[in-house]
Amino acid sequence: MQQSLRTTTMGLMAESSGPEGGLLYDFFEQSIDLFCIAGSDGFFKKVNKAFTETLGYSEDELLSVPFITHIHPADIEKTMLEIHRLELGEHTISFQNRYKKSSGEYMWLEWNAMAEENTGLLFASARDITKTKEANDGLLRWKYLYQRSNLAFVIVSPEGLFMDVNEAFTELLGYTNDDLKGKSIASVFMREEQAHIIRCMRKVKNVGSFVFESRQKAIDGLEYDVLVDVNTIYDRGKELYRIANVRDITERKRIERKIKQQNAELKAMNEALDSFVYRVSHDLKSPVVNMISMVNILKREVPSELPFLKEVSARMEHSCQKFQQTINDFLELARIQKLSDVKTEDLNVFSYVQGYIEEFKNTIEEQGAIITVDIDKDASLSYNKAYFQSVVENLLSNALKYQKPLIRSQVHVTHWSNEHSNYFQVKDNGIGIDLKENGEKLFEMFSRLDNHHGVEGTGVGLYSVKKMVEHCGGKIHVESEKGEGSIFTVQLPIKTCSS
Repeated sequence: MQQSLRTTTMGLMAESSGPEGGLLYDFFEQSIDLFCIAGSDGFFKKVNKAFTETLGYSEDELLSVPFITHIHPADIEKTMLEIHRLELGEHTISFQNRYKKSSGEYMWLEWNAMAEENTGLLFASARDITKTKEANDGLLRWKYLYQRSNLAFVIVSPEGLFMDVNEAFTELLGYTNDDLKGKSIASVFMREEQAHIIRCMRKVKNVGSFVFESRQKAIDGLEYDVLVDVNTIYDRGKELYRIANVRDITERKRIERKIKQQNAELKAMNEALDSFVYRVSHDLKSPVVNMISMVNILKREVPSELPFLKEVSARMEHSCQKFQQTINDFLELARIQKLSDVKTEDLNVFSYVQGYIEEFKNTIEEQGAIITVDIDKDASLSYNKAYFQSVVENLLSNALKYQKPLIRSQVHVTHWSNEHSNYFQVKDNGIGIDLKENGEKLFEMFSRLDNHHGVEGTGVGLYSVKKMVEHCGGKIHVESEKGEGSIFTVQLPIKTCSS
């Protein structure tokens, strides 16, 4: 029976070609569409070249088994129903099902077919729509996510006109597609923001995407701060549309404004406190100097037969000097707290170190300290003059101050640089620091370490150094062990502060 139907099929094709001979056959074979003829027995009788090449089977392989063999199991039932409709004389238009290729993969085919009334043969053509189907399925999934997303999305034409809005956008601002379609995107923003929106849309046109903040007015009159992320969709270089994600950042902006206000208030309070500290410290400076002078006079005038008064006057002098140092530290602290843009210039490193050694020559000699300087006399760095002088004085005075009992202080000062940074280092053989225990509070304001008790100080020096160094983009690093001395290294960028 199968062979008879196949013979009938070939006969029909031959008869249709007439005297031209083979025209219908050539058309059948050379078509880029998948052509086939099938019988009511469920077997292919004839398939063209495109059919075999697309599915990857030979013609004999396709004709030797029922065509239902190659259909995806999920599509068999609807395919059989469609064949039944053909047998009833109806035509098949754009019917879709999946066919198995020789590789084992399935591809989507779209069919048009009709049945020949006398023979019952099915004449059909098909096209591979796999890519189109996948694209459409992806589009459907995207459309579902677009509509159901919790994020507000809008689609805008290249001219900046609304094409579509999703449900989340409607929920946020109250506008529906009917309210907005064909209107300018600027229309939903505050009037004072519209010029800004037009500029942002021009930016999108030039670069393809842009993120900006603005304020939108809802349909009920409420105003919202929004973050808008716009991206352009292209097809072969042609702009199709723009899709924008609109996020409500009203609460975030409210918090930012509150923080900004609080920062401004805190800054004003700090400035007032700094001014108060500076004023009080400055006002106390002169009386303390006068007290020291009077104590010195008292020391000279106390009779030798009254040693008790001499001891009291000496203690008074020490207390006044300590008070004077505290006032000086407060004045320095007030100056550091007011750090802003500072002027920098090229400074000779060697001269600043040598200047300190000359100024405190007597103290150094009294201690019997040895300071070695390994710095090129022409070495320079870009930094603020007052800052660098303070850094040098603090690090060197600390190196001398925190010496081991009965051990001669040895301090080594060096400088080097590379293409990115300048380094200034002070190394000593003093009492050292337990960094595990005290590392975190070493640079804190008014911090005094446990093993530093008995040494004069207010805990402001290293705090000031760190502030001055970091203000100009630098870093300070310490290496130390308790009883083994310390190494303080200041790293400053080649170009610092406002240089």
